[in-house]
Amino acid sequence: MPKKPRRTGPAVGTVISIPINKGNFAYAVLVYSYKWWIFDFKTNQRTNNPSDFISSRWLKYISIHKGIGIDTFDECVVELGPHEENHPPTWTRMPQWAVDCGECPTPFKVRQFKLGVFVSPEWYVSEEEAATMQESISLE
Repeated sequence: MPKKPRRTGPAVGTVISIPINKGNFAYAVLVYSYKWWIFDFKTNQRTNNPSDFISSRWLKYISIHKGIGIDTFDECVVELGPHEENHPPTWTRMPQWAVDCGECPTPFKVRQFKLGVFVSPEWYVSEEEAATMQESISLE
């Protein structure tokens, strides 16, 4: 059965718990519209201690375009500082035909966002450079 989205989305800075396998919970914080950071830990019971949800524990940056499911819980709200509103550059793999016909120099296209807008034009990097960045992850 497909998950149903929540009627209203949380506010920026809201930490949600996401039920995962066998009674464990993962956590994410909303940083802008549909952009989230997933934290680097899970628990076997829900927690809402704001001191657990610091930016140094952010693991993956993701986009969730269709909203979060009704099985998530708002745990707390944390204040995001200006540096935490800067989103990391993320890469997307372009199709090989685009490289072959000269539309792009490498298959790794990078974008950088700040508060939902492009900071700079997209650029292309080598596979080695892409390995030092996060792949763009978008959950539909």
